[in-house]
Amino acid sequence: MQEFSLYNLRPSITQIRMTSWPAAFLFAAFLATIPFRHIQFPILSPFIPMLDTLLVVGDWLTAVLIFSQALILRSKALMALGTGYFFTGLLIIPHALTFPDTFSHSGLLGAGPNTAGQLYLFWHAGLPIGTIAYALLRKSPDWPYTARITPHRMLFLCLGFATLLAGAILSVTIWGQKLLPPTMVNEVDWNPILLMYTALPIFILVLAAMALIWFGRRSILDYWLMLVLWAWLLEIFTLVMTGSRYSLGWYSGRSAAVLSGLFVLVMLIAETNRLYARSFLFIAAQSREKENRLMIRDAIAASVAHELRQPLAAIMLNAQTGRRISEGAGEVSTILGEIVSDCQRANDIIDTTRAIFGRAAPRKAPSDINFLLRDTLALAYRDMRNQGVTAELKLDETLPHLVVNRLQLQQVFLNLFTNAVEAMALVTDRPRILTISTAPSGQGLLIRIEDTGPGFASGQQDKVFDPFFTTKEHGTGMGLAICLSVINAHGGHLRARPGASKGAVFEIYLPYDGGENAPR
Repeated sequence: MQEFSLYNLRPSITQIRMTSWPAAFLFAAFLATIPFRHIQFPILSPFIPMLDTLLVVGDWLTAVLIFSQALILRSKALMALGTGYFFTGLLIIPHALTFPDTFSHSGLLGAGPNTAGQLYLFWHAGLPIGTIAYALLRKSPDWPYTARITPHRMLFLCLGFATLLAGAILSVTIWGQKLLPPTMVNEVDWNPILLMYTALPIFILVLAAMALIWFGRRSILDYWLMLVLWAWLLEIFTLVMTGSRYSLGWYSGRSAAVLSGLFVLVMLIAETNRLYARSFLFIAAQSREKENRLMIRDAIAASVAHELRQPLAAIMLNAQTGRRISEGAGEVSTILGEIVSDCQRANDIIDTTRAIFGRAAPRKAPSDINFLLRDTLALAYRDMRNQGVTAELKLDETLPHLVVNRLQLQQVFLNLFTNAVEAMALVTDRPRILTISTAPSGQGLLIRIEDTGPGFASGQQDKVFDPFFTTKEHGTGMGLAICLSVINAHGGHLRARPGASKGAVFEIYLPYDGGENAPR
């Protein structure tokens, strides 16, 4: 899955270059702007609303993409990073509303001369903190599926926390202005020395975030974060050196931050679409491969069925001929009759096995499950008698008929009976008892097959239905896997668990199928 996730996707040389070029361009623009940073330009009132709108849309779209990856990968690190982007977008909105000479001369919401500048500093602390949390949580285990707080709940908690924190900061910057340093001299100029000391914690946070990402970088997302933080660092440094709004340094610093954020957003969307296309092609290729395997399997099944039917037909023909010749010889005639019945059943098994793995719909008919269990038990009677196994039936005679494939279910029951008898073969310290019970259960019925054998060894209970897993010396490991497929095809489920004291229990649940199978 790593090749389909931006969180783990290793960057190519081209992607590293595409990230390095904008970083170099920003640094060159920064150096070119420094000598002319104090040049004043006209006041463009729409500049901040337009700029902040782009920033809000960009940050929140980025947060949505990162949150979606966090939910899919169950990643705590991505959840922290998405929260940082969402928090940043929240504070940009009041920054635009409280900025002087935009919507009003002094700003909306009862803002003072320092409100917009203080909000600017607080919002520039959000993403570095989120990035630091992302870097520290990157090696932490993802959310387990058994956690009390799911990733979706954590998402709502993070959104709520970020919203409350942004509201608290807005309240402090409006109603608690006296508690914060007055960095602005008027609506245009600020105190460079005081702003430098005020912005120093932001410098430290950005540098710390860049250092953590740089030394732990491993994905294309890390390089994009480095670019955004680099642009923020240059922006804050330019503003501290400038000393006033609407100067060349102020315009260029704010524009550079927007361009870097939009670049990352565009790359994030493009890379997400590319990964989506790769995953789509991968799934399509898997689907074609599965179809090819099904065709090969059907061809093999048809070939095996054809080869098996020829000797079975010959055996059945010879047995029928011998039965007619030996009429009157009771025991011989009985044995030959059993051979004919077994051949017919073998032919039916071939047909029903092809129905399980083939594409034709299996034949189903109303059947009495209790009668089917007794009939199957008769087939296993000889083995049970040889192994000294006693059968105990606890069948609910009021159960309705179910529309099922009789032969498929009979194969399931026979497989479970045979496994139970073989499991009890080595038991010497207790009776060998096979208990078979039926009972209604919800919208269906429950069949329990319990033995007094050795039960499951450590770790076997979860593997018994895996293909090719077997504890028998000459077993194929396919019997229980086929049983599970048959029961699933009937809309039910098959489960295994240890017995109350000794042995193993297999539970089969078969649902009623609407009105036709509903209890009568």
